Amino acid sequence: TMQETGQSLSEIQAKIHSYISEIEHKQGGISVRIMLIFVTKVLSRIVEEISVNKSGISELREAMKDSPVILAPVHRSYADFILVSYVMRACGIPIPAIVAGQDFLRMAGVSKLLRRCGAFFMRRSFLQADQLYWTIFNEYLSLILCHGDLPIEIFVEGTRSRTGKSLPPKIGLLKEVARSFFECKVPDVKICPISITYERVVEDSLMIRELLGAAKPPESTSGLLKARTILTENFGNIHIHFGRLISMRDYCQKFDIDRSIHALHPRYFVMDTTAEKRCVKQLSYELINRQREKLLLTSPSLLSTIILQHKGGIQFDDAVIEMQWLRNEIKKIKGDIAVLAGGKDDSYNTKRALSLLHDVLHLTSDGLIVVKSQYNNFDEKLKNSERPLLVYDTVFAAAADYITLSRHRNKILHLFALQGLLAIVLWSESKAGALSVNLDIALENFRWLYTLFNDEFVISCDNNYEEAFYRALRLLQEANVTLNASSSSIHITPDGHRFIEFLSELVRPFIVGYWISCQYVLTNLDGHLEFSFKASCQGAQQLAIDYLNGGLFKYYEVLSLSLYNNALKALYDCGVIKKSLRNDKELISINTMKRHYLVTLFDKLAEYGNVKQHEKSKRSIRIYSKY
Repeated sequence: TMQETGQSLSEIQAKIHSYISEIEHKQGGISVRIMLIFVTKVLSRIVEEISVNKSGISELREAMKDSPVILAPVHRSYADFILVSYVMRACGIPIPAIVAGQDFLRMAGVSKLLRRCGAFFMRRSFLQADQLYWTIFNEYLSLILCHGDLPIEIFVEGTRSRTGKSLPPKIGLLKEVARSFFECKVPDVKICPISITYERVVEDSLMIRELLGAAKPPESTSGLLKARTILTENFGNIHIHFGRLISMRDYCQKFDIDRSIHALHPRYFVMDTTAEKRCVKQLSYELINRQREKLLLTSPSLLSTIILQHKGGIQFDDAVIEMQWLRNEIKKIKGDIAVLAGGKDDSYNTKRALSLLHDVLHLTSDGLIVVKSQYNNFDEKLKNSERPLLVYDTVFAAAADYITLSRHRNKILHLFALQGLLAIVLWSESKAGALSVNLDIALENFRWLYTLFNDEFVISCDNNYEEAFYRALRLLQEANVTLNASSSSIHITPDGHRFIEFLSELVRPFIVGYWISCQYVLTNLDGHLEFSFKASCQGAQQLAIDYLNGGLFKYYEVLSLSLYNNALKALYDCGVIKKSLRNDKELISINTMKRHYLVTLFDKLAEYGNVKQHEKSKRSIRIYSKY
């Protein structure tokens, strides 16, 4: 390092000490008690009940006696790590050392309290910029894991999900944890997936603003104090499920990993074998799947799913019937999943959902449930947007309501996503169930949809589309959708039309969003033009606004910038766009060698999205970027 940086030994030592001071936690009993008192007072004001599975707590307590333990909760809210520590303390288990983002260091006073409650801080990006920081951080993580007496809490998704559904896993921290086992520093590591079901999260309105384009406010103490208005809100119930622990020693056996090879090279030489990389990647997806498996249903997620299928509104009594139908369909797939704070009475579930979604849903005097057209003071909420708002406030107001509903719907999307991709293929290719679909044609169209949307729905870590196809087909048949499948064709009988159409409508907004992204790329990135990734997402959003105003579709949820961020990443993974770096800014442009494939995608997405053919002509879109 002295040779690489040209710095003296004392300068490097001083930098190491500063890094350690920046990273380390200083967990102390008094600070933890102060935090617990504060959290108890806040939760008693805004939450009705917090429930926990006792069996998971017991298993975790036993595991901590003989192995290092990693806690891996879902990440839907800032409250996640607070709740996990709160519950563990209440159950008499040592609270974890928590890997927290460096953003929290901006919060004067609060960051000091978090540090004393077990948080140690990590920079968001440091691998390329500072190799020394990367080394110090990983050594510190390894030290806590191998020689500490606290469990470590990490978030596999890397950041909060603002859309309500799981994000593709980030394997960096998990890889470092696994390396301690691969290098024989510990005999085993136990990993506990934790599912947290919220009826509402406290950052709902903030996340909606971010998805529509408003700048994310920096974490600050003043921002925390301004958020005290949430103390008058009801956020319903919370359920925390500590899942079955995964033993690294047992899990790695199927990957034929030879741990002894790490004894053959110097300690500072980091080497990951192909088998180890495959193991960590598959483990990350396994954790995501186990987190989702134990999520409970919520009445807001069920009602939101129904409302989004009835854009013009639905009568209360019909909503109750639809709620029962939807629960029955979920039961066929996953068994009898409990409704958090609800039960078998779907009339009660519907009323509770209306109460918790009072900001976006309204029950009229004649019993019609409708989506409210505006948020109060919506202009004020979006005035800090990073780009000029040249569009109509009514569009954003409606979009805010529908994105709120889509965030709740996305909580159960993982139950239907795989079948939904197959359903939209069958429904479109069969002309709404009128014709049989050739098996090879169905498989081929499912293949490109599966490849395109794998990360969007976090389906699998591999590209075995054929296995996924037959799994989706089996799930449809287990749901009692009557499919006459032979060796050469599939036919949807009339009994299966309702569920196939429901599944198709569930994934169609995503199809439309990806179609808009293809339209944007073909229009703006053709001819060797380049734009920043961020500006391209905003440009695609502007195009969606134009189409909404033109009446092409009514999926207001396609104004979510997250959708275009995922779509452009998927197009990059498919090779149809390429990236370059200029002035430290990442730019994207069309890959002319794959333009024909992009046009094919564009046409097929238009067909599956039920987009009018005459609207596919090119049009100029204003881009807000110097690039």
